[in-house]
Amino acid sequence: MDKSSDARLPTYAYFWVCNKHGSYRRCQSNEEVKNFKDGSPRKKSTIYKGGRKFFVSTVFLGIDHNFETTDGSDPILFETMVFDNTDAKTMYRDLYQDRYRTWEQAKIGHRKAVEYVNKNWPRLIPVASHDEE
Repeated sequence: MDKSSDARLPTYAYFWVCNKHGSYRRCQSNEEVKNFKDGSPRKKSTIYKGGRKFFVSTVFLGIDHNFETTDGSDPILFETMVFDNTDAKTMYRDLYQDRYRTWEQAKIGHRKAVEYVNKNWPRLIPVASHDEE
């Protein structure tokens, strides 16, 4: 769909719903927006390395994050992030993030993020929290 026509869409049409298999479509009503993440696929992995705890999360976003194009290309609706969850000071500071157009791409991205942590964990430094900036 050409994004230049999005200005005429009702609010609910900016949200997407996804089933557990990764098939998605635009929301058709405000009621769907309230439950847009119900049943959507997600993957979680916890990795313990050298006294540190890392959390890898891959989720359906529900809003198109393809902000840079108006060419009608497929929406970017899935995201993988890696967090340092070692202690209260580093809890949920992001270390890595990537986004995908399909659930299949997201599952591959999740595996790559787990491999990235396993290979690079000694060098991973949490991004400063907003409180520290």
